[in-house]
Amino acid sequence: MNIKHHSKIAFTFASAEVNLFSQQFIKIIELLTGKIKLKNPDLPINYTLKEFDEPAQRYCPAGVYEIDRTNENDPKFVINAQNCIHCKTCDIKEPSQNITWVTPEGAGGPNYANM
Repeated sequence: MNIKHHSKIAFTFASAEVNLFSQQFIKIIELLTGKIKLKNPDLPINYTLKEFDEPAQRYCPAGVYEIDRTNENDPKFVINAQNCIHCKTCDIKEPSQNITWVTPEGAGGPNYANM
């Protein structure tokens, strides 16, 4: 009977750990996503994809931006905020100036030794 009791406790503990990790991960994603804003969410597909083949998917060194072409008739602009390395390239190189990148607050950004 003790074996079943311990198994149940271990399972509950593991579930709680996974749930806590999931909640923290979601908070991190929400924080990062809040740092990358599109002035016009339709612009990447309706303009920059047609005019420039959406350059954000190429100039971002961390692969934050991509075009999901799962459905060729309905491409989607995807922001993988969790990949962001806070280099601010998107804020500088975006031809339509549609991406606004906000500096992380406090000690949330990278610590570059030589800058």
